[in-house]
Amino acid sequence: MDKLPKNERVALEFVEKYYKTVLVWFGGAVAFLGLVIAGVAIYNGLFDYDVVYYEQGDPTVELDGQGCNTLGLNLHGSIYTYIPMQGVGEDAIPLFDDAVASEDIIAGINLAQQSSTIRAIMLEVDSSGGEPVAGEEIANALRGFDGVSVSVIRKMGASAA
Repeated sequence: MDKLPKNERVALEFVEKYYKTVLVWFGGAVAFLGLVIAGVAIYNGLFDYDVVYYEQGDPTVELDGQGCNTLGLNLHGSIYTYIPMQGVGEDAIPLFDDAVASEDIIAGINLAQQSSTIRAIMLEVDSSGGEPVAGEEIANALRGFDGVSVSVIRKMGASAA
């Protein structure tokens, strides 16, 4: 290195001293650019995915054969293990207006688990909470699901939610 002209020595010392920093910044810029491109592609719908929403308590829903790979579950209202009914027979009405039963959410998760096409569950949450046991039942069912599960909190996701 001593035999090199001064200007080449200075350039070589600069490269040896700062090349790692330059590589890190360059790698970060490339990664950021990749994220921006992926975000724009997702936003513009270039990646295809379908979501089917499971209506709680509907045992007749067919998940296979719809070309869908994501199950959407709505967790809106207070969370209970089951919704108590007021009245008897066909005249029975739910005791609570804005409530969801963990047994219905778990039924949807079990349907997704048994489906050959569902690979993900999207849980949309808008709840001020509810019974701790109901929240734990839902959490355990989601942990037992073999696919991906994502929760989206819309307005509120407190307590058991």
